[in-house]
Amino acid sequence: MSKTTFITVAAMLLAATTARAQQPKSPNPPQTKPPAESEQRTPAKGEPPQSAKPSEAPVTGVNIKVDVTITDKAGPGEPAKKVISMITGNGQNNSIRSSAHVRVSNLSAPGAVPSFSYREVKINVDARPLVLGENKIRLNFGLQYEPQVPTVPQAITPGVGTEPVRDTGTASLNEILTLTLESGKPMMVSQAADPASDRQITVEVTATILK
Repeated sequence: MSKTTFITVAAMLLAATTARAQQPKSPNPPQTKPPAESEQRTPAKGEPPQSAKPSEAPVTGVNIKVDVTITDKAGPGEPAKKVISMITGNGQNNSIRSSAHVRVSNLSAPGAVPSFSYREVKINVDARPLVLGENKIRLNFGLQYEPQVPTVPQAITPGVGTEPVRDTGTASLNEILTLTLESGKPMMVSQAADPASDRQITVEVTATILK
């Protein structure tokens, strides 16, 4: 190879190398940041929504005392009071069933031999307390109260004689409530009137965290 040809080839190689070095480098494609696990993705059309984060289980090892006071006032005189108490675990269902049969005089004609029948009376309480923190308690509360209804006493009418004992009927109170209570502080949760008489039934509930 002649000297002139060698110089020409070397010059061409040098020019090609210089041109390649001067070409601009293509920028790297932007990297996509993976979505955080805590971010909620909007579901596509027709896709079921993401389920919510499950709620924490109730704290175990904690007991709550639930006191229910029923004040039953019918007519003059002191009202009758019924007190029901129960102790249940945090977040647990608890029930009390109390019933009895009372004798009721049936209607009879004046001078006839009186007859009697029996009627069931009951107090049923359901409670599920849940500690919310900061001394607060959420209480699912149910009450069924069917008390004894007093009968009208015998009366003497001039010229007629003794009137029979009259049964005044039945009474009942049923309620289902969801309450937020402060531990140890009583709250009057209902006050109901008997639609057939002047009877009034008041319910007071206290929930106390036992430590």
